[in-house]
Amino acid sequence: MPLIPSSDTTEQIRAAVLAGGLGSRLGGRKPQLRLAGKPLAEHSTSLIKEVFGAIALVVKDASEAEGLEYDKLWLDSDEKRHPLAGIVTALEHSDVDRMFICACDLPLVSAGSIDQLYSASEADRVVVATSSGRIQPLLAVYPSSLTQPLQDALSSEFSLIRTVSEMNTIHVELPEEELFNVNTRADLERAESILGRRNS
Repeated sequence: MPLIPSSDTTEQIRAAVLAGGLGSRLGGRKPQLRLAGKPLAEHSTSLIKEVFGAIALVVKDASEAEGLEYDKLWLDSDEKRHPLAGIVTALEHSDVDRMFICACDLPLVSAGSIDQLYSASEADRVVVATSSGRIQPLLAVYPSSLTQPLQDALSSEFSLIRTVSEMNTIHVELPEEELFNVNTRADLERAESILGRRNS
């Protein structure tokens, strides 16, 4: 049974993992890079599926989902490699009032933090993870009512941080370690070290 049960009897998709990163600084497709013996994205997908019961994977190309577990595969058709494109894609496919979003390069988030974020969500406000004054808009809950403003921001090529900062947001303070994202080989090594420490 999911940690956050659905209010509906059907298995709704209330969470999406964004896995369309090129991984150019990592030397390969980011979702499939190995971290602690399994694909980087699997650290996010397996945990979030455990929390919500079902997840969607948002990718640019179906090949980016190879070897990953998901219930729905949503293709981001926008030409831009922009994080807003993945969020907008998830909201456009969604049939629920709010969508939990997590990037595949955030492998250290905990189930408890996901629960905190989702529990704080409201109908017309973005709930975003924050640590020491820094927001992480790729670990957040986005209401479907904001789909159009986010589409407009994408069309204007505004940055994701600018877009979210200018919205009426709810900030949820989380441990800094959980907002750590993997962009380089050094980041991958650091994440491996942290996971090793947690599991020891």
